[in-house]
Amino acid sequence: MPEVPKPGGGDLGKASKDRSNYSDAPIDATQTGCSGKKPITKVTLLSLAFLSGHGVLKDHDADWSDGGKLYVKPEWDKERQSPVTHTGGQRMQLQLLLDVEPTNAAGPLEITGRAAGLAIRFLDRREVKGGRSHIEIWSDEKTEGLPAEVQSLDMKIHWLLAWTGGDNLVATQNTVFVTLGKPTAPEDCPGFTLKRMREAVRAVGLTKTTNPHSIVDKLMGRFPEYNLNNALDNAWELTDFPNIGADCQTIVRYVNQVIQMVGCPGTATFVVVWATANAPTKAVVTRNSRIPNMMQPTKQWREPASMTEWATLVDLGGARNKYQACLEFSHAGQTFLYAGGVGRMNNADEVLHNFFAMCWANEKDITFIKHRYRRASSTDEVLKKLPEYLHRLAKE
Repeated sequence: MPEVPKPGGGDLGKASKDRSNYSDAPIDATQTGCSGKKPITKVTLLSLAFLSGHGVLKDHDADWSDGGKLYVKPEWDKERQSPVTHTGGQRMQLQLLLDVEPTNAAGPLEITGRAAGLAIRFLDRREVKGGRSHIEIWSDEKTEGLPAEVQSLDMKIHWLLAWTGGDNLVATQNTVFVTLGKPTAPEDCPGFTLKRMREAVRAVGLTKTTNPHSIVDKLMGRFPEYNLNNALDNAWELTDFPNIGADCQTIVRYVNQVIQMVGCPGTATFVVVWATANAPTKAVVTRNSRIPNMMQPTKQWREPASMTEWATLVDLGGARNKYQACLEFSHAGQTFLYAGGVGRMNNADEVLHNFFAMCWANEKDITFIKHRYRRASSTDEVLKKLPEYLHRLAKE
């Protein structure tokens, strides 16, 4: 392009050698001031909001209870950098608040954002005017985008704001919890707190899979046995007892809350499996409640008149149980029962037959085997809980 003489002086018939105030970009009326507008001299990124985030996360991080305040938009500015939840594998939509100077400026602006360590890029070209304005921008669909795997990302985006004659480099940084979908929660344990989300993303991330049934199976696999001595009202507290474990219903509620927190596809239902004394081989399933069961609302008495012995489900460890809690989980046409502290079962009858036997018992002893579901070996703890006269019946 031929050199243009500097306005306001010099020989208009000759090109000026001083190019300090010039650009090779074509000059139009908005840039030269012919329409009353001035060239852009500065563009500042004031804030950033994640429009495609879920917008449900709260700042409570002190304990496992629900509480705290909702993180508000924008999630990034000079004063705060709030965490965000976002579905993996989806494009990101952001909103930038820009300040263009001077206030009577106008001209083209090119916005480029690149997420460090990720194949995520933002591109936008538009005409802007002086003053503050919001600009919505999508991640480039030609790039890979946000990973599909559940994980916690320290997302640092490097932004280049380029206008005719200048540019500005700035970086934004936020923790992004990548989920499988929008977080949900059971009715009896609401609340999307920072502490719970961090644990759920960590636990599901460790499974190294996005297959819903595999996620549930591996989460249950962390607790190969149940511990009847540790029953927790708030199942999230199980995180604090990795080596102690908990009873079956706590394990099931914990897994259910974790998978719902990360938006795991599928339908999850809390159930308990038990049987009646009149039909010990037929499994009974109670959904979304722990009652009724073997002993509630009333015990099943051996002799109703005497009310001294009642029916109970005894496991191979010799413990007495009211039920076996399970997560009934369905996805992609498959339904399994994931028994807390036991593992995956195909149906309720299989769950029932994982017990050693239905027995009659009193406050102190197991008195009789009403129906045996499986044989006890000489190493099973249950033999220590049975009177000698029942050992042969237990093993044969």
